[in-house]
Amino acid sequence: MSLTTKQQQWHAQPGKKICLLVEANYLLAGELQTLYISNYGFRSLPSDSKPNQPYRPWLNAKALISFSQRMAEALYGQSEIGVSAIEFFLHPDIEPLINQADFAHQAIKLLIGDPTWALDEFIPWITAKSDNLSPVDNNRVRLKFTDRAQVLVTPVLTNTYTTGDSQGQFKPRCFGQCFNVEPVLINSVTNTYQFNDGQLEEVTNVRENGYPVTTYDADLAAGTITFTTRPTGRITADVKGHVENGVYLDTAELIINYLLSLAGESVSVDSGVLPGYLLGRYVRDQLDITDLIDEIAVSVGAYWLYDAREQFRLLRYAGVGVSTGQVTPGQIKANGLTIKNRFAAVKNYSLGYARNWTEQTEGLAAALTPEQALAYSQKEQKVTGTNTLINPSAGVEVELSTLLVNKADAEAELNRRLALRANPRTLYQLSTTQKHIELGVTKTLTYPRYLSTGQDGIIVGHVAQLNSPFDVIEVLL
Repeated sequence: MSLTTKQQQWHAQPGKKICLLVEANYLLAGELQTLYISNYGFRSLPSDSKPNQPYRPWLNAKALISFSQRMAEALYGQSEIGVSAIEFFLHPDIEPLINQADFAHQAIKLLIGDPTWALDEFIPWITAKSDNLSPVDNNRVRLKFTDRAQVLVTPVLTNTYTTGDSQGQFKPRCFGQCFNVEPVLINSVTNTYQFNDGQLEEVTNVRENGYPVTTYDADLAAGTITFTTRPTGRITADVKGHVENGVYLDTAELIINYLLSLAGESVSVDSGVLPGYLLGRYVRDQLDITDLIDEIAVSVGAYWLYDAREQFRLLRYAGVGVSTGQVTPGQIKANGLTIKNRFAAVKNYSLGYARNWTEQTEGLAAALTPEQALAYSQKEQKVTGTNTLINPSAGVEVELSTLLVNKADAEAELNRRLALRANPRTLYQLSTTQKHIELGVTKTLTYPRYLSTGQDGIIVGHVAQLNSPFDVIEVLL
């Protein structure tokens, strides 16, 4: 979000007055209402979008209000869910809300600005989801809130079988190219098995105990196959998975956006930033959407988060890029820069791909060759690589399973990760007057201690401190 010139000038003022406005929705007797509070006695102007709206001066401004977001330590996958809280004084008008109102999962919005401004001039700082009110003591209450990622803590599998052999079980989902998938038997009378709760792209290489069979008919629209003769062994197949509105979902962006739609969320505002690697994931056992998005993001070297405006961000970690600006000594709190961590270079990297979704170590057909039997018993195939380090003994080894399908994609991602981890890295933490800093951007960092000549680093953590002149950022160099 870009700031106006007036907002930028206000931000740069030392010792400025900071007015915090809070708009917290809640349900009371089934009716949606909003609590308006601030740390000043603020009222909007008649010309504002919310005319003549009072914001009661009940906010406890002495309690620091911070909101943190950090990329995962591995720099891939889910970023830390932002969590914070506000405190306000227990006014008689608020007291009944503690046990009568429902704030849980309702929207809360925090704005920041000068107390003399019009409401529409305030800077929208955070939009999040609330928890319920909880008393701190006889005089104060606390309202916790988290970023929107919490809404994705919801199951991937949503439909169950109401009849048949698998009654009560969840219907599976299959995404992308999945090898050696074991379907669910849903009707032993008709010999029908299901791979996906929905339309499939293709079913190939159907096997019984690892041996190819052809006595079946596939119903791609229903995600099933039906055998013309009753199988007596274990059924598996290679499957190209879910098709949604005529589109076969086989890449990270396509699958993640579909998962967002399952949770009733808007698709990512970032399009085309991820590689088009082919992926595969068979979901037969329940897991949350957050966990599945995490697996996908890790597989392609990406990270994800909801930003302060509740937009789902899907970005790829590519190391230090072109600097978008500077953090100068004058913008850093005195003695406010420290080294938080050191990361060793990677010596050896092993990346798993072409996951075998049904590992079979017994019961295989006798007609299989030893090589075939071995392939069905292994979890996945692997590509490996090595960095030539100045100090090999200090290097670390990384082994990671992914959802990648093709060897060429796995090798490309392996080489990319080896290059990103060829040298030791340092994580700095600092308090700065800079605000509105986004994860993943590159900044030039200068400080008399450690960084006197200035170095470029990537922002991997940000703690927004709303009622403080300083934010805390973490920079990886």
